Amino acid sequence: MKKFFLLITCSMLIMLIGCDANSNTNQDPGNASAPNGPGIEGYVVGKENGRILVIDPIPQDFSSSGGISEFYNAIWFSNVDDNIEIGEKVQVWFDIVAESYPGQAEATKTAVMETEKPGNSDLTEAQAIQRALQSDEISSQNITVILTTDYDATNDKWKVEVKQGEKSLTIQVVDSEKEVADKQKDSSNIPEVPVEKLETEFQNRLYKEIEVDEQTRKVKMFNSKSQWIEHMTKVMDEKLAQELANDFYNEKDGELYLISRGGPVILTIGQPYETNKIDDTKVEVFQKGENMLHGKYELAITYSYRDSGWIIQNRQVDFLDDVGE
Repeated sequence: MKKFFLLITCSMLIMLIGCDANSNTNQDPGNASAPNGPGIEGYVVGKENGRILVIDPIPQDFSSSGGISEFYNAIWFSNVDDNIEIGEKVQVWFDIVAESYPGQAEATKTAVMETEKPGNSDLTEAQAIQRALQSDEISSQNITVILTTDYDATNDKWKVEVKQGEKSLTIQVVDSEKEVADKQKDSSNIPEVPVEKLETEFQNRLYKEIEVDEQTRKVKMFNSKSQWIEHMTKVMDEKLAQELANDFYNEKDGELYLISRGGPVILTIGQPYETNKIDDTKVEVFQKGENMLHGKYELAITYSYRDSGWIIQNRQVDFLDDVGE
């Protein structure tokens, strides 16, 4: 997992789309078949360090050659205009793309495709997409493909259909410039995410504040998963707390029991980690590590700012021993 999105190893790409191990030119499916046409046309769904991530919303079918039937071309481009914003639809010309997923290339030319506001809408399509990508329904650990956008004038809402992995979602966005302006204004007062403070509190609530009978594994403080979840939602999203409760606890006859297994991978305080700011209200942290229980791994934690405070939204681990580094 590298910054912002999960990367698929090149060996997987070889199986899926038949690429070679180095780099592609105009024979690559990411480039245009027409010599003078753009190599890719799609929505900008990511922006960082002077680069933009462009994903083509039209899938390609490689099933006839043993690949996948629904492949969405995705490329990070450098050498682009800083004024290009997330949500805009662009055409990009390029020569060579490095093979990873998403791919990486240097743009030789970029054109923003102009779109008009439909009907009496307040938001542009790009603004609606920006708001949709900030939804808590979107997992920052997976690539987000913008499939369709539609303005519903009757309900004054945008419907943005996206796909993440095998999951398709329709995000509804209220058509209001005021909400956008208010959010931008409020974001100027958002403090930096206290990564180590949140992680320390998470570990304390997970271990130090839980008393367990060593013989029976019965939890002394709580009688149900719902009580433990309430205890953990002081620092994390309820959905994540529910997942952890299901992974590590059994509920039986009105009592709560800790399952005898290793705990979740935690951030090692004092060791280096990488921070990626998605936007003012969402930040990712990545740390590689190794221990006897898990072997080599990479931990990705997503933090979200809600209700005047930062919480842990998601935790995901990539185990590296089986796939290499």
